[in-house]
Formats: sequence, structure tokens, C-alpha cells
Amino acid sequence: MVDLQTLVEETGAESGLSFNIDGILNESVNLQYDGNVAAMIGMILKMCLEMSEDVNNGNVKQVMI
Repeated sequence: MVDLQTLVEETGAESGLSFNIDGILNESVNLQYDGNVAAMIGMILKMCLEMSEDVNNGNVKQVMI
């Protein structure tokens, strides 16, 4: 498992976040409201996953952004 603190330091990032697909926070470094951020990004990822499954199944014919 990657040490998040080391990853943040080595990449020069200001903060880091680790969470699962359900938006459950595993770990964070230098991030305020980390639980909220994890939940929001988790929801976005899950929506993208479900949409890509719909596209692969042929259930979606057109996507407009």
C-alpha cells in the first residue's frame, strides 16, 4: 500500500486523498472537509462507471455534455 504522506511530498501535491468507490474515506493529508470530498468524488466515479456500463450494454444512444 502506498504511503499517502510520502506520495504527497514526492509529487509536490498540496494534499492527498484515498477513498473507495463508495466514497468512504481511507486517509487524507492536508485536506479540509476530507469526508465530504471523498463522498462527492466517490459519487461522481460511481455515476461514470454506471454510465459506461450503460453505453457498453447499448442502453445509451447519445450523451450530451
